[in-house]
Amino acid sequence: MALNSSSREFARIGLGMWHHGVDHPEPREHGLGWSDPVAYSEVTDLVMEYLASPGMQRPEPASLFTNRFAGKIKLDGSEWARIHERVSEFDKYLS
Repeated sequence: MALNSSSREFARIGLGMWHHGVDHPEPREHGLGWSDPVAYSEVTDLVMEYLASPGMQRPEPASLFTNRFAGKIKLDGSEWARIHERVSEFDKYLS
């Protein structure tokens, strides 16, 4: 981080945006780490459309993603409020 004077701020913003991804309805409802399987399928479609080489086979999203290990940790309302407060400054980068 000492190589560039903006490295600390760059890392702070990057990690803040990553943490921002936790503050969504899915983990509130289903627990931390849980993601919507429909979203998995949509992301797979985007990758296939824009990044896949001709002739590549679309993988079945269930073979790549699972919620089997997710959702066991659930936060209460006050914990979600603290998370929202901490990450809300990054809304401007993601809206």
